[in-house]
Amino acid sequence: MRYEMNTTGFARMLMLGAALTLTACGGKDANDDAAGTGDSAVAGSATMGGDTSATGGAMGSTTGAAGADVSAMNDANILSMIGMSNGGEIGTSKAVQGKAKDASVKSFAADMIKEHTAMQGEADKLATKINVTPQPPSQADMMKKSVDSATTALNSASGADLDRQYMAFQVQAHQMTLDNLQRFETQAQNAELKALIQKAIPKVQAHLQRAQEINGKLGGAA
Repeated sequence: MRYEMNTTGFARMLMLGAALTLTACGGKDANDDAAGTGDSAVAGSATMGGDTSATGGAMGSTTGAAGADVSAMNDANILSMIGMSNGGEIGTSKAVQGKAKDASVKSFAADMIKEHTAMQGEADKLATKINVTPQPPSQADMMKKSVDSATTALNSASGADLDRQYMAFQVQAHQMTLDNLQRFETQAQNAELKALIQKAIPKVQAHLQRAQEINGKLGGAA
């Protein structure tokens, strides 16, 4: 099957995402996002780092689109990045709920909302427990723009095109999430935060593998 990304906003989001680095799991307001709209999820968490983020490319890069060095992130930055990524997963998945055509895509979106909300809740509790207020890194604005572009494209897409766009996004986002979690595992100073990241890594790996399988079935690029 020939795979085309024919939505301009979504293609732009992927190009922006190629310059970004992010991570996974939960942010403060993303708990509210679980009961809210896709737009609120994209807006992300006020206390867990503000803006959401997503998608990937340049997997080995340690420098974000705004020139921020993610290798220098502290625990507050890491928790913020975690919130951004999780909020993006929830928001984009909500954007396709009720609209996806393929049954496997519908199931995947529902599971991403449920599982990332749960991961998010764990991060919320930890932030409170260790008394760390998440602080967004300098590339947060670019990350938000990327997810906003993706969500806008998904909101305007339909049918098989929506399914392909969403799954292409999920492959990109989860690969970037995994790469950054693996980096943050070595960067985290707090032992409990490190343990939270270690717990999240196999979950994200499973999400990525499942997204790749579905994306391939729909004719998406590897």
